[in-house]
Amino acid sequence: LAFTASRWLSFGADELELAGGENANIMINAVVPPDTPTGGYHAFGFLQSRPPAGSNGIQPSGRIGVTLLLEVAPDDKELSRSARVSESDLQVRWNNPFDPEVVARTVVDNTGEAHVVNGGVHTFRSWPGTGSAEEKIGPHITLRGTRHTFETSWDAVPLFGKVTVTSEVVYQTGPNDLPVIVTQHTVWIIPWHLIGSLVLMLLLASLVLRRRTANKSLKVEIAEIQP
Repeated sequence: LAFTASRWLSFGADELELAGGENANIMINAVVPPDTPTGGYHAFGFLQSRPPAGSNGIQPSGRIGVTLLLEVAPDDKELSRSARVSESDLQVRWNNPFDPEVVARTVVDNTGEAHVVNGGVHTFRSWPGTGSAEEKIGPHITLRGTRHTFETSWDAVPLFGKVTVTSEVVYQTGPNDLPVIVTQHTVWIIPWHLIGSLVLMLLLASLVLRRRTANKSLKVEIAEIQP
C-alpha cells in the first residue's frame, strides 16, 4: 500500500488479559527509516479477543480495528493539507413506479501531503413546491493519496418536477482554516414509464374505437345493399 507505515510499528505487548470492566494502555513504538520523505503515513491495527484457555462451548469474541496516523514533517514548516472534488452528480432512482428518490454523490480526493478530515452537507430543494432537506456528510478521514465518496439520498420528492442539490464539502487545513468546496447539480424527475403507459393506453383505446366505428359502417353498408 502507498504511504504505509505498518513496518515501522511494534506493540509493547502481544497480548493482554483483562477482567470485566478493566482497561489498559497499549504502547506502540514507531521507528521511522532514515531518509523517509516527508508527508503523512498510516497503518491499520486490530485487537481481537479470544476465549480463555480451557473454555468449552460457544464463546463470544470481538475484533476492533484502529487507524494509526503518522506524520513525517520538516522542521521549518507544516505539511500541506488540501482536497478537491473530482466527481459529483445527482441521479433519479425509482423504488417503484410511484416512488422516486434522488441520490447525490460527491467524490473528494486528498491532494495534500497528509490526511485531511472532511465533511459537509448535501442540501436538496425541489420545484414545484418548497420542499427541502439537509443531509450531513462525514466527518471522514481521507488518507493521503486516497479518495472518499459521500452519498446521500432524499425520497420526499415530487412525482414530476425539478430537484437541485448543493454540495458543500469542508476540510481542515489548520486550526482555524476551513476551506469550503461548493458544487451544484439539477435533475428533472419525469415519470417516462407512466407517460409511456398512458400513451400506449390511448393508442389502444383509439384502435378499439376506430375498429368499432369501421364495424358499424360495414353493417350499414351491408344493410343498404340487401334487397
